[in-house]
Amino acid sequence: LLCARRGRVSLLLFGSSPVPTMLRKLPLRRSTLLSASRLLHDTPEPKVLKVTRGGRGGRSSVSGKRVVLFGAGGFLGRYVANELGKQGHICILPNRGDEMEYRFLKPMFDLGQVAMPYYHARDEDSIRRAIIGADCVISVIGKQYETKQLLASRVNFSFEDVNDHIPATIARIAKEEQVERFIHVSALNQDAESESRWARSKAAGEVSVREEFPEATVVRPAIMFGVEDTFLNYFSGTAYYPFTPIVSGGEALVQPVYVGDVARAITAALGKRRAPGMTYELVGPDEYTLRECAEYVYDVTGLQNNLLDLPLPVAKFFGDFCSAIPSFTRPIFSREHAIMMSIGSTKHPKSPFPGLDALDVDGSAMERVAWNYLHRHRAGGHFSLASGYHKDVQTD
Repeated sequence: LLCARRGRVSLLLFGSSPVPTMLRKLPLRRSTLLSASRLLHDTPEPKVLKVTRGGRGGRSSVSGKRVVLFGAGGFLGRYVANELGKQGHICILPNRGDEMEYRFLKPMFDLGQVAMPYYHARDEDSIRRAIIGADCVISVIGKQYETKQLLASRVNFSFEDVNDHIPATIARIAKEEQVERFIHVSALNQDAESESRWARSKAAGEVSVREEFPEATVVRPAIMFGVEDTFLNYFSGTAYYPFTPIVSGGEALVQPVYVGDVARAITAALGKRRAPGMTYELVGPDEYTLRECAEYVYDVTGLQNNLLDLPLPVAKFFGDFCSAIPSFTRPIFSREHAIMMSIGSTKHPKSPFPGLDALDVDGSAMERVAWNYLHRHRAGGHFSLASGYHKDVQTD
């Protein structure tokens, strides 16, 4: 990054990443500050300064902790980042894409309290540079589908890569760098003997992380709902299609948990003395069937109920077909989605693992939160049911 200030030109180097090849071709003099030799050989090693605590608490204070959050741009990660910013933590948000993808996270932090270094999940040196000097590392990396090339001929990151190998690598490097706390986000449906590869990879990820970092805190959230979710928005988004697949009559039970509550629980675990080595299973306060959730969406939005009940074998075949369609985005439906629809997502009544209450978080009811982002799907907006607005829209 070239920076011109007060008539001087300087080079700002972040981390110790290699200088791009294009810099070798710049017409630079040997005596200049930007000489090729200095660019290529005199790059300083990253220095970690001690964070001093200050302020009265809140977003504009400094907690004295440096936290590294992997997966900050995802559904859960952005809420965790916001909670970390509210507590005044210095945050490192490693980014493997373009910085524009993480730009929306900057307002969550006070000026100078967030950095977004580049890294690659298969480059251990870049991971280590992000972790050096951290007090805590949080990994919310995870995928419910495998990312592929356009023609689906080659998988970029498999379930095993994203849910097992990469978190284990981060945990190992965090242990080597003497990080005090490590929090790994798994899933309530993790199961080493499940028919689902996704569920098996989640279970394997927990084992691998604990092998590398025995004191790691494991968080298992149930299916989450929120503005950007793929749970309730699945039913509203597919309402415009000829049909919306649902498996086995939609009778599987779920205990959806609000993503904001999960984020608060994760950040609360940072200050809990008993959290290291613990496993938490986070679920919402109520149980529903999948059909009840779908009908709630249709009731709020006024969209047509186009549910089509499919037997599990047929749903898995349809999921394989949808996954084979060339696309740069997540598939509309998949085999893993079909299997999870048949299983549900609930906490066992005799589960020995603590939940939200152990982390001083009160669970939010789905009906009190989901309306705020589902009503946007109404024809005519949220005023369509009030007399005097949008007279051209016919409502029942």
